[in-house]
Amino acid sequence: MFHIVQYQPLRLITQNSLSSTCLKLMLSRPVAFAQIWKSWFSSRSLVGSKNIILMGPPGAGKTTIGRIVGQKLDCPVIDIDDDVLETTWNMSVSEKLQDVGNEQFLEEEGKALLKFSASGSVISLTGSNPMHAAGMQHIKKNGIVVYLDVPTTVIMSRLKSMKVDRIVGQSPGISLKDILQFRKQFYKRWHDIRVLCGGDIAAEVVAEKVLDAVKRYQNSELETFISTRSSRSGRSMQKDSHKYFSDVVTEGLAPDGGLFVPERGLPEFTTGEWQSLIEATYIERAQVILERCIHPSDIPASKLAEIIGTAYGENFTCSKIAPVRHLAGNQFLLELFHGPTASFKDFALQMVPHIFAYCIPRSCNYLVLVATSGDTGSAVLDGFSRLHDTDKQRIAVMNFFPEDGVSPIQKSQMIGCQKENAWSVGVKSDFDFCQTAIKQIFANSDYTGFLTVEYGTALAAANSINWAR
Repeated sequence: MFHIVQYQPLRLITQNSLSSTCLKLMLSRPVAFAQIWKSWFSSRSLVGSKNIILMGPPGAGKTTIGRIVGQKLDCPVIDIDDDVLETTWNMSVSEKLQDVGNEQFLEEEGKALLKFSASGSVISLTGSNPMHAAGMQHIKKNGIVVYLDVPTTVIMSRLKSMKVDRIVGQSPGISLKDILQFRKQFYKRWHDIRVLCGGDIAAEVVAEKVLDAVKRYQNSELETFISTRSSRSGRSMQKDSHKYFSDVVTEGLAPDGGLFVPERGLPEFTTGEWQSLIEATYIERAQVILERCIHPSDIPASKLAEIIGTAYGENFTCSKIAPVRHLAGNQFLLELFHGPTASFKDFALQMVPHIFAYCIPRSCNYLVLVATSGDTGSAVLDGFSRLHDTDKQRIAVMNFFPEDGVSPIQKSQMIGCQKENAWSVGVKSDFDFCQTAIKQIFANSDYTGFLTVEYGTALAAANSINWAR
């Protein structure tokens, strides 16, 4: 230990008489020394052989923040522009762009990235690196890609102050705003982690947010769920008792009959982070918020983006998904009826089936049971009927509703929404009977065991008891 301390200086201790200072601290205040050592070791192990790769538009602060993060972690910092491209080309980036033009520049930039390798470093990409697929696939193999998500209006203001009016890929007739918006699809495709960066947030603060986000990414075991019926003090800490997002989506109810909830509570957003979402679309907001609720080890950011894009696409009759209409004065109306079944439940049930299909084991079939007294039935049936064909072959849904306890339009919807993997069953009783019957089916271990053994099929629920809803 002494050799490590002597030759790897702790950043929290002055450089003068380092080894003797550490020794004195270790002997006189062992608890304080242990805390400092733990802090240092945690920072060092945060990177390991992996790289932290900062990605974002020009003006996002990748270079500045990269230097701060590298300093905090005491690891090498590499700026692709300065340390790779200009060294490789023996000329400035602007000269290269002027020499070869936009398309060839992107290709040359990608080739340089393909030849580059590093480990245990903080790497600041160029704003256009993500537009070269092969280059990004190469560099992502040994790194965690952190997207510095800065509002477009802020980026434009920063570029204006830097006297930058054109960027790579911007053809004549294309505005700076349009090309920045165009690039977002590439950042969305490649990032593992997103860090929201407002306009007036200090680089030091962003660097801390990057480190916190990387820690969260690497510590998926901390994002566990518990039952509302379990006490924190009496909860078993056995590893087998830990439930993660994928588990609770699949299982629905907790074994003790309670609801699953995040053990550490809901994610928090700062005022600045909420403000940064003002200019975002519904889909963009959904992805930002859900990335904080769902750990990447359960659903990677790129897959989550795909699911959200499918859930809130052409199946909604309004491109704004949930538009707010101004009535008069201080009165506004939030419209939640633009989904395929004209119910607010479409907002959850157009996405939950895709989340469910991704989270369940590929080797098992699932039968989803639902009891409804109205809107839920058609929303569930429509949502699961929109799964990919391969998922429809292993996921079916059966909806039970009181035959004489729903309106004619609701009954027509449920019958009309039936597909090859989604059926409705009218029951000559009330909703309570339907709900109780389903609970009894889940509680009948002989029956559920028979389904598993004979048909390789497990039961699941899609009612609002499911955390994904």
